[in-house]
Amino acid sequence: MPFPGDGRFLRIKAAEGDGALGPWRSDALRVVELGSGISAAFGARLLADFGADVIKVEPPGGDASRRVGPFPGDTPDPERSGSFLYLNFNKRGISLDPSTGSGRSLLGALLAEADAVIENLGPGAFDSLTRGLALPGRLVVCSVSPYGQDGPRAGYRGSEISACASGGLMYMTGTDDRPPVKQGFNQAGHLAGVNAAAATLAAVRLAQRSGIGQRIDISEQETMAMTIFPALNVYSHTGADVKRASTTLPKLATSQAMEAIDGWVMPSDAGIDVWWETFAEFVERPELLDWPFADRDSRHEHEGAIDDIVGPAFRSRTRADLFHSGQERGLTISSIQTSEDVARCPHLAERAYFVTQEHPVAGTLKMPGMTPQTGGVVDRTPSRPAPLLGQHDDEVFAALKAAETAPGPANEERRARSKQPAPGLPLEGVRILELGMVFVLPLAITPLAALGADVIKVESASRPDSVRSGPMPDNRPRPGAYNHAGNYHLLNRNKRGVALDLTTEQGRETLLELVRVSDVVAENFTPRVLQNLGLDYEQLRRVNPRIILLSSSGFGQTGPWRNYKAYGPTTESTDGLMHLTGYPDGPPTRGGAGGFGVAFTDVAGAYYGTYSILAALEYRERTGKGLWLDLSHYEAGIATLPEPMLDYTMNGRVLERAGNRSAERAPQGAYPCRGDDEWIAISIATDDEFATLVQALPLDGLDAGRFATIQSRQREHDLLDECIAAATRTWSATELEATLQAAGIEAIRLLGPKDVWLDPQLRARGFGELVAAPAYAPEIGPRVFPRPAWRMSTTPAKTRSSAPAFGQHTNEVLTSLLGLTPSDLAALERDGITAPTPREGLVSARQLDLDGLLHAGRLRSVDSHFRAQLEEHPPTSEPSR
Repeated sequence: MPFPGDGRFLRIKAAEGDGALGPWRSDALRVVELGSGISAAFGARLLADFGADVIKVEPPGGDASRRVGPFPGDTPDPERSGSFLYLNFNKRGISLDPSTGSGRSLLGALLAEADAVIENLGPGAFDSLTRGLALPGRLVVCSVSPYGQDGPRAGYRGSEISACASGGLMYMTGTDDRPPVKQGFNQAGHLAGVNAAAATLAAVRLAQRSGIGQRIDISEQETMAMTIFPALNVYSHTGADVKRASTTLPKLATSQAMEAIDGWVMPSDAGIDVWWETFAEFVERPELLDWPFADRDSRHEHEGAIDDIVGPAFRSRTRADLFHSGQERGLTISSIQTSEDVARCPHLAERAYFVTQEHPVAGTLKMPGMTPQTGGVVDRTPSRPAPLLGQHDDEVFAALKAAETAPGPANEERRARSKQPAPGLPLEGVRILELGMVFVLPLAITPLAALGADVIKVESASRPDSVRSGPMPDNRPRPGAYNHAGNYHLLNRNKRGVALDLTTEQGRETLLELVRVSDVVAENFTPRVLQNLGLDYEQLRRVNPRIILLSSSGFGQTGPWRNYKAYGPTTESTDGLMHLTGYPDGPPTRGGAGGFGVAFTDVAGAYYGTYSILAALEYRERTGKGLWLDLSHYEAGIATLPEPMLDYTMNGRVLERAGNRSAERAPQGAYPCRGDDEWIAISIATDDEFATLVQALPLDGLDAGRFATIQSRQREHDLLDECIAAATRTWSATELEATLQAAGIEAIRLLGPKDVWLDPQLRARGFGELVAAPAYAPEIGPRVFPRPAWRMSTTPAKTRSSAPAFGQHTNEVLTSLLGLTPSDLAALERDGITAPTPREGLVSARQLDLDGLLHAGRLRSVDSHFRAQLEEHPPTSEPSR
């Protein structure tokens, strides 16, 4: 179904004499970007994509990302860097030195009329830079750093590999006979940027109503730690510490790469096990329907034998055949795509995902476009290419100086709008109907609930959320276990729960009445479902013209793959990330431990979902109109992988897996330390740092002059890795981390799920929150859950209410919002429209076979005293219900 368009773009060009404030457009959110690299630049660009007026401030020598490839023809040029061009379109750019009097004055004038700053200068650097400047009280300052603005590790050096190592995902990726391996390219930087955009929009929303700004603190470590939340939950509920996959782990049953005739495919067990007869027919292996494979329980005891049967069948067929023919039968077997596959993808072509940037120096460039899509309502074509260094100096500086003597009427009007009484939380007064299940959508909405939105989670007795199945508190299913699961509680705090059967006419009519009094509907069905129910966007906006609809799906609402099934592993393989993750001499690798405990692309999609809704609310504030947000998890994944996509579109090169190595740093890797499976990540950025490393480890006998340049270290990286590993084995990881950081070397111990919970840095920052047991289930006891991946100084996110029991608030919501009477409610329940419990047998509470998992090499340990350790120090919340 095509998107409705009203012919209006959010990016409205400022007209002459429109009352702009100095250099700013009066019709736009005003954002200043300070810093270098990925996180701040990407966060600011996401705001610019939705119409913010972003001014990027660079030092006289330019942003460091200008010196990072890919470059056309591999010829370095600060105006042709693919990374810089991708991170910075839709912005204006100026160059100034704030250490000079004139530069400091100009920066102060720029900040005086800004709404927000996004910066990654380093802990405390923004305060030092602006000390003595008169910053407006309404200013929102979002700071992104490797470990956060405070805590014992705040001053540590960090980069992409450090965020992956300290966030837990790297420890869980790879195989247990080799070093852990990070995910391809720069996931932490881009995802922290998405969070920066979302948090800034939320804080600005409060500031616009109250004049009260605040500080936002985003840690790249915490951003990545949230990507392993299922594994964190497994530990906090069972004491099981998930590790990297064993080399003997079965592939089909754990969603690992399997060979096809022309590459690799990734079968998702979640989409095959329940369609076993269809799968057996598809691979033409009728023996899979005989004992012991026909029975689901016995099948799991013979997973290795299944690989031996299925492997040859896969190797006789192409990736495209397995992917598309499988999807036609409801089987989720996805093609592990390269950057060339993605760039040539017919589905993306039909959705016009890639955009063209016309740059005055770099020329015509094809690159990933805006996520989410809005059917043309918000223009996806870059309104301006990335700025040349200092391109807008004259324009901006002249306007700043003119504004000093002639503040326009828009200035006074703007300040007047900032004197309204402050609501308690940024999203108080916003109501969201959540029609979704499993991970992505509930996780996207959870931060919005923490920020004050009234979130109503809608399930039905015949379609309860499948995430209710586990993990169970203390690994022990109890009566009413469907209300106890750890993942369900993590994903649904601060929400109300309603049970409503949308397959019935009365259920749909009741939902439409709720839409009438709501602001946002968020759903993650396959695209045909809402249309078949008569609840598509056209119907919703007939009921409520200002409604915002977030449709969150694997491949989006349009295009030939729109109705394909997708789980987290499906999009991780199709978006190119899996092809780029793993050992150079090994197969493509999923992030996490063999499919157990990690859902990386689910979290990435959730981060985009949060940002998308907040951007749409800002859009509605400025236009008075609702919006349909088409969030494709496939496209969201591509958006965090610009470097390999641009290298292909610029140079025709298809990049391969590089393990832990970097084109800009050497040596870089994970090195063994004293103890059982203990590792440290080390990354060397400069020649001087390498000389320091040689002395600090020490690397006795190494001819340091032989490795004096990054080029020589890149050539002989294997030899350097052997020498460094021999030295690090004699150290404890904790001691070596402290020693190298004190010497100015980026180094960090790799953390697993248990380590993440007990990490002194994360504990000091309140990453874990001890939430009391809900009143309806006191027997499950208090549990520790991670907080949202940002901290706000004025409106900190915390748990105010436990996740709802199934249908807990049905009567409350229908009475208070729709005025239903007790007899109305009784009739709805009698007719099966509402229900107090899910239908029997639809939710299976899972008790994990911890001994079996430990024996299979999927767990590092099982700790019987886990609760005492976790509940010792974290902040505590006492939910209201």
